[in-house]
Amino acid sequence: MEGEIRMDNNLIIKAMEIAKENRDSFCVTLLQQKLKVGSITCAKLIDVLENKRIIATYNPNENARKVLI
Repeated sequence: MEGEIRMDNNLIIKAMEIAKENRDSFCVTLLQQKLKVGSITCAKLIDVLENKRIIATYNPNENARKVLI
């Protein structure tokens, strides 16, 4: 996909699995803790998941991200 951030596919797959397993509580902090990655890598993963329509965009009225798959 044009404009998509290049990342390790294994890391993206793990992030997708974490999203599926934590539908009701998926958030940036959870992803960062589960994958043991830094905040920049985590932010890039969130962007990739949003671009792939795995998770919804940020909603300031909700604590967790909505998982779309």
